[in-house]
Amino acid sequence: MPRARDRRNPVKKDVKPGESFETTPTEIKSLNSSILVLSQKMNYVVRNEKILGRNLLILNKKIKGLEGLKGSNIEEGSITELKDSLNELNSIVSKNSEKVMELEALMDSMKQNFVSKEQFEELKFIIDSINPMKLMNTDSAEKFIESKINEKLSKKGK
Repeated sequence: MPRARDRRNPVKKDVKPGESFETTPTEIKSLNSSILVLSQKMNYVVRNEKILGRNLLILNKKIKGLEGLKGSNIEEGSITELKDSLNELNSIVSKNSEKVMELEALMDSMKQNFVSKEQFEELKFIIDSINPMKLMNTDSAEKFIESKINEKLSKKGK
């Protein structure tokens, strides 16, 4: 039964020969789609931040205009309401800015920690060219050398 994958270390612990190459393309596609989703979310946050920034500028202009008319028949309560809305928008914009920075940091770390599709294709080509499944391990090499030595000794003894 395969083990559950650890979120901190996405590499499988008990990988059988050849199994990692079968699952790696799907894992890369999964990571690619995750990156695309994060990118889209980041774009939405940036767009919302721009909209909120524009709203902030408009509200600031209105407040400055109202402060100039303070002596007229404008109620003091409406100015405080506008200031409260402005403060609320400021907090939303700052939260969105923090989220954008977090997403950018996450994207940068993903770019550093994962190989690109081209790098993966190159590694796959190299491994397929070498074909490590046909290479000897140390024990089989030692047995092969011993058998050849024994053959030579038996031929010389005859």
